[in-house]
Amino acid sequence: MFFYIKKPSFINFSKQDYEHEQIKKFTVTQRKGISNTKLIIYEDNSIYLKNGSQYFKLSETPVSKKNYVAKIQNDTITVEEPITKKFFIHKL
Repeated sequence: MFFYIKKPSFINFSKQDYEHEQIKKFTVTQRKGISNTKLIIYEDNSIYLKNGSQYFKLSETPVSKKNYVAKIQNDTITVEEPITKKFFIHKL
């Protein structure tokens, strides 16, 4: 399953943005193919993004445009699946 997550300003995806500054932001990192960020789905269908020890509630909104995930191999583009969900992160 693929979906959008709107990135809020308090989450960094690049070390270059904060390398020499002390900023109170959460950082998505990856080491040896393992990320510090996980998607958690509870039995009541509530969805959270876990970053380290912090949890962020995701609220689902409808997708207004048709978007698809595709992959390119050689000169061929293959559509994998549609993106049907979009989520916004709320800081708890």
